[in-house]
Amino acid sequence: MSKFAHRFNSALEMKALSRRELARLSGVHVNTLNNWAGGEVPNPHPEPLKKVASCLGVSYEWLRTGEGDMAPPASPEKALRAAERLVPGGSYRHEKRSESPFDPELMEQVVRLVEDYARLFRKQLGESQRVELMERAYQLCLEAGFTGRPPISMSQFQKLLKTE
Repeated sequence: MSKFAHRFNSALEMKALSRRELARLSGVHVNTLNNWAGGEVPNPHPEPLKKVASCLGVSYEWLRTGEGDMAPPASPEKALRAAERLVPGGSYRHEKRSESPFDPELMEQVVRLVEDYARLFRKQLGESQRVELMERAYQLCLEAGFTGRPPISMSQFQKLLKTE
């Protein structure tokens, strides 16, 4: 198995997604993902790889080469912009609801997980439901001790939502 295939399979396992689910989320054909997972394509094309890296919550450079941090860099501005994408026509502002400082990496993951959760389970969430789920999930992640590194898997996220 190629080093790329190993990184791809590890990231896929951490996210707790099947290749079929990842194909649906990323728009990359499942046969392509199967070829990557089997080590048949040691150097995938950049565009599909960027989409997949984004869906898996890993850095493109790490997935492509194994170099750098596995998790993409996050900033408070980037996390808030990602959160604002969940609120069409509106804006999201993090309100300090606990003594914990704002964790942009965690917020970015929560935003991605809420988006993935809605797509995977075909949940039709309105604007207020998305914001509420995002805020609740962020608080639950903080309370559970998640820091944004390592990335939170979808199965961990689902368990967190169910234990509330």
